[in-house]
Amino acid sequence: TFMRKKMLSKKKRLDLIYGRVYAFLTDMKQEVMKSIDETTYTLILKAIENRMNLLELCLMNFNMYSYYRDKYMFEHLSFLVNKWPEEKFIIWAHNYHIRKNNSLSQGWLSEKSLGEFYSERYSDSYHLGVYMKEGSAANNRGKPYKIKSHPKNSLENHLFSKSNHDIIFESFKNKDPQKWYNHEQTERESGVDKPRLIPSQQYDGVIGIRHVTPAKDINA
Repeated sequence: TFMRKKMLSKKKRLDLIYGRVYAFLTDMKQEVMKSIDETTYTLILKAIENRMNLLELCLMNFNMYSYYRDKYMFEHLSFLVNKWPEEKFIIWAHNYHIRKNNSLSQGWLSEKSLGEFYSERYSDSYHLGVYMKEGSAANNRGKPYKIKSHPKNSLENHLFSKSNHDIIFESFKNKDPQKWYNHEQTERESGVDKPRLIPSQQYDGVIGIRHVTPAKDINA
């Protein structure tokens, strides 16, 4: 509650600042464009819009935050795709954000995410999940934790039982109902939680990394 009150105060001040800067840039476009090109000008305006969206997110409850965070991510990606339609974009994000139909999964945070927003509007995307079998990872604060074991009917168990390689790729192109990835199963979200999903409903394929270690903080 204290942080929300503090953030609300900051938001009012920053909204005013960003609003004034945005209005100045649009009102004085011809003058501003004398020193920058059109692309730079467009990206500056978009960056200000993104910052104002971020301020909104900070005041939402967690479920609303999760939904609108991905919605804003999608809107930004759409902006880039429409601005440069001849380019190809690689989006590197958590599996949750990448999935094509995350709202059909069962478990924590089963609402629309970036990948689902995108696949609803565009048909040119290829979605890859990345999964780990064992080892340790680090949370958002850099604290290491151990990857939990995988149940028999899990994405990881099926994926890593097919090969002894350290890195595995499995395509979900084959729609044969006998294939393991066309059936509902659990998966370890970040190597911990156990939501349920049909892998081929969410991804076009997955990459498996057998053993992982925590990322090292370059600022430490």
